[in-house]
Amino acid sequence: MNEINQNHIILKRGQVLRISRIQALRCIKGSAWITAAEDPVDYVLSAGSTIKLRGKSDVLLEALSDGLEIDLKPCA
Repeated sequence: MNEINQNHIILKRGQVLRISRIQALRCIKGSAWITAAEDPVDYVLSAGSTIKLRGKSDVLLEALSDGLEIDLKPCA
């Protein structure tokens, strides 16, 4: 299942999603690999973790586990 509800995403393991204009992500369940266009560092986000991004980032996100749930904070 690949669900996107405005600011909440649910992905299966291995699914990849590109998201534009994001300033923060919070992992609710599972883990994800995150790379942002304006950041030279990649991240692994696990349940309970939050990442704040610089600027109005385009993000590539890959689910590392089934049932990944991520909350997004879009740029204003």
